[in-house]
Amino acid sequence: MTVSSVVTPLKQYNGNGVTTSFATTFVFTAATDLVVILTDTSDVDTTQILNSDYTVTGGSGSVGTVIMSVAPGSGETLTIQRRTARTQSVDYIENDSFPAESHEGALDKLTLITQELEESIGRSLVLPSTSGISGLVFPTPASDEFIKWNNAATNLESVSLASIDAIVFSGNGMLAYTGTTALTSRTITGTSNEITVTNGDGVSGNPTISLPSALTFTGKTVTNGTFSNPTISMHDNDLTIKDQTDTTKRFKFEASGITTATTRTLTVPDSDGTIALTSPSYVTLGTDGILPNERVLTAGSGISITDGGAGSTITINQAAGAVLQVVSTQVTATTTSTSTTFADISGLTVSITPSSSSNKILVLIDLSISTDSANNASIRIDRGGSAVGSGVAVGSRFAVGRQSYVNDSITMQNLTMLFLDSPATTSSTTYKVQWICNTAGTNYLNRSRTDTDASNFARGSSSITVMEIKG
Repeated sequence: MTVSSVVTPLKQYNGNGVTTSFATTFVFTAATDLVVILTDTSDVDTTQILNSDYTVTGGSGSVGTVIMSVAPGSGETLTIQRRTARTQSVDYIENDSFPAESHEGALDKLTLITQELEESIGRSLVLPSTSGISGLVFPTPASDEFIKWNNAATNLESVSLASIDAIVFSGNGMLAYTGTTALTSRTITGTSNEITVTNGDGVSGNPTISLPSALTFTGKTVTNGTFSNPTISMHDNDLTIKDQTDTTKRFKFEASGITTATTRTLTVPDSDGTIALTSPSYVTLGTDGILPNERVLTAGSGISITDGGAGSTITINQAAGAVLQVVSTQVTATTTSTSTTFADISGLTVSITPSSSSNKILVLIDLSISTDSANNASIRIDRGGSAVGSGVAVGSRFAVGRQSYVNDSITMQNLTMLFLDSPATTSSTTYKVQWICNTAGTNYLNRSRTDTDASNFARGSSSITVMEIKG
């Protein structure tokens, strides 16, 4: 073979816990010329054993593959290095023909060894080509010593810390490096009434920094500070309280309205509450203790007022029977039904949430309805799946809310129903209008039976309204 290119005889791979086959990317002669090293996640190197930890294919002057028995894991590194045996096995027999093949093999082996040496030297410390130093010797390791250049800068030597000249510095205080070969002393100082420093030069011990018992914060800003039992005296313009979330929201105290040489005390009540301004000015009591231009709150019709007394709440109540809320829906679309069981009328559904379980719900139904000649139409109110406001079934006669029969193809009948319900709940309650064909036939909503497109025919509307009535 020939070695026609320079290839580094070392290849590294990062493990992934899956891959087991790794190409050498360089030629080698025998499997024993390869050294395989596995570096774990703690950077510990372990040389792998041929035919135990790995096997080899290829070689004999070609590239090959290292096949690991166990895939290197994530974070591990696999290193494949060629280390050709440093031996010479070619024997030249006197007067024999020239052994060109084995001679070339020996040259190839020398070339491979040269590449390996070049790779190894490339990982060594070397002096630049321009250096005139030769005969450089690395000192023998010694305990607690370090390597440095000798005074002549011609070789390395091992020295102890005790042999290093001490840095001579005169002066008190802490040593500060201020530039190349420049040292100076520094002393920690404080500010009167703000910071107190003891032993600032460090001569008698560690410096101590403390706050004096009386602090002066002239022109200073304190952010998110905590004070225990302080006595604070400041100008009103110097005290600003900010909102914790939005610091653009803030308020200040103003003392300019207080009489000269007078101290006013703001007492906080023993309860939670909010300060509310009724006007931008204050109210002055008259000499009789009565507010000027006073007004009296009087209960009108359907309203009662309860005064809880001094310091308590004045309560305004609506009287029983007052309408508290109204919910209504209207349907103008036409619809028909042939059901002989009660069924919902599309769109005639409302929901209401009573404010008290003692309140009642007034249900008002107004329908425009017609039937065919062979049918009676009956309606009822459904509340949450149960009929309310209907009559009582007797024998074969069933219970309904209202009933209608229109034996006329032109007109509609106005069918109404009112019922005061007691749902006894504060949950959302749904009311529906349901209808039924009493016999085989058809019910019509918002239209006549034939609904002919003529000027003497009409279309109607239907609605359901519920009102919460104070109990």
